[in-house]
Amino acid sequence: MLKSFLIYVFCPLYILCASMCCGDDDEPYFEEYDIKTSDAIFIQDDKKMFAVGDTLWINVQISNVLNDVDGKELNIYELTAENTALINLTLFLETEFDQPATINISESEIINVTGTLSPYEYDTRLVSSEATLIDEFYIAKHGILLRQAGQFKIKSLFNDNLVYYFSSENNDGLINFINLETSFRSSTNPNEYTFEVLE
Repeated sequence: MLKSFLIYVFCPLYILCASMCCGDDDEPYFEEYDIKTSDAIFIQDDKKMFAVGDTLWINVQISNVLNDVDGKELNIYELTAENTALINLTLFLETEFDQPATINISESEIINVTGTLSPYEYDTRLVSSEATLIDEFYIAKHGILLRQAGQFKIKSLFNDNLVYYFSSENNDGLINFINLETSFRSSTNPNEYTFEVLE
């Protein structure tokens, strides 16, 4: 009787201890890369003056192969298997207040030629610009219909810099992260593009 009691008590206790001692999987190793490249986002013809009813054409062109800040050549797709590049942007209207007003852009005010520009589902102040990998470049061309006159700027809402983030799935215990910092071409402030819309 004592033997059967010991089996019922110690067998589950042994299994419980053994399961707690062994980890399910090893924790993944994270490799992070930083890239800085200029002028990956540009407005068509570097245009700064528009009329109400015009379209602001936003273009993105990011090479798939770039050097990181240490000079090491990186192939973004090989490291992350990401076939799209995503950044969130916000359109601001200058007002008489100290802070500019954010403009919520709707689907009806967006034209997509390559890639996708769409209102961000969880924060309507943002539009998500997704560039698609085509022939070794992440490329996008989006249009925003300008329906109001004023002084505008387009930039990141939360970051001072324009940063694309890429990450891989867990591949044999390794996850790669790439932070790609870029700028607007032909802009006095590389992190925002200012323009005017006339009546």
